[in-house]
Amino acid sequence: MLCLILYCCLALDSVNYTAVFGADYQKALQFVSKHKNLFDSKALHYHLPAAELKAIVFPELIRYSTFKDYLETKALEYTYTNQGVAVVDFSIGHFQMKPSFVERLESVVRQDSQWQLIFAPLIQYSDTSIQNIRTERIRRLKELNWQLDYLCCFYKIAHKKYAKELLNASPSDRVRCIAAAYNIGLKNSYRQLMQQSTVACFPYGANYPSNNQYCYTNISCYFYRTKSGL
Repeated sequence: MLCLILYCCLALDSVNYTAVFGADYQKALQFVSKHKNLFDSKALHYHLPAAELKAIVFPELIRYSTFKDYLETKALEYTYTNQGVAVVDFSIGHFQMKPSFVERLESVVRQDSQWQLIFAPLIQYSDTSIQNIRTERIRRLKELNWQLDYLCCFYKIAHKKYAKELLNASPSDRVRCIAAAYNIGLKNSYRQLMQQSTVACFPYGANYPSNNQYCYTNISCYFYRTKSGL
């Protein structure tokens, strides 16, 4: 069954996403090109493949352009700062990361001595009050430098979680797995992740009809296959 799912994913990769997303795809390409040195330096620092990092978040760069008029407001930030993700949670920045996403990463890092050494700055804050930590977390999420740190942290955590399945995986299969985890979440088993990754719910989400929607992971793999040298 899992082989059939992966076969279907590969078949859907024949879609020309450059044409599908048009100007938004080009803007995403321009963003990656403009910040290539930062992507590459972060990848080198954490000993990760830069091309895979770019591919994992590339659909979010398309989505960011598509929904640029619906980005977060000060009211949402204020509510999060004072009441937390239980009340409001929202996407921020080009990689469309949520405060809850960062909070989960911080929790994993705190529970693992290895991660604490590698990602110490992610769990260090200048103030100990909850409100001030939330304020600083929002500030970090607005900065590309920090978002890349969070992305690298996520990559390593996801790679460790699915280490058995990724042991002999090709770079493209690795992109598919970690992009699916980035889009869907780490709570799933590998099999569940692959099954859910075939659902066409990009860019509008699962609550919208699948017409004119696509699989997040297929876009990541398309970018990796066609622009991995960017």
